[in-house]
Amino acid sequence: MISNFISVVTNDPTAYRMIFHSDMHAQKQCNEKIEGLVERVSQRVSHTLQDNSGMPRADCEFLAHTLVILAIRAAEVIAANPDASMQKRYEHLLVKLVWGGVEQIAEE
Repeated sequence: MISNFISVVTNDPTAYRMIFHSDMHAQKQCNEKIEGLVERVSQRVSHTLQDNSGMPRADCEFLAHTLVILAIRAAEVIAANPDASMQKRYEHLLVKLVWGGVEQIAEE
C-alpha cells in the first residue's frame, strides 16, 4: 500500500496536490469524499492487522488510521526529493519503520 501510494504521489504530484492540498477541502462534498477514501483505506489496513496480529479491533483501527496519515505525509516528503535513488531509499526506510513497528506492537 505504501509503495503504491508513493508511486501515485511521485508520478502525478499535480493530481495529488489537487486532491489533498487544494481548496477542495472547503467544499463539504469533496471533503467527505477525501475523508471517505482515507477511511476506506484505513479499514482495509485495520482488517489486515486484525487478521494477522490478534490485537484488539480498536487498537488496529487506531494504528491503521495513523499508518495511512503517515503514508500520506511521508509520500509528500519523498516526492519532494528530485533524486529518484533517494526516493527509493526513503520509501524503503519508511516500509522498514512501519513493518518493524507493527511487528513489535503485535508481539506485545
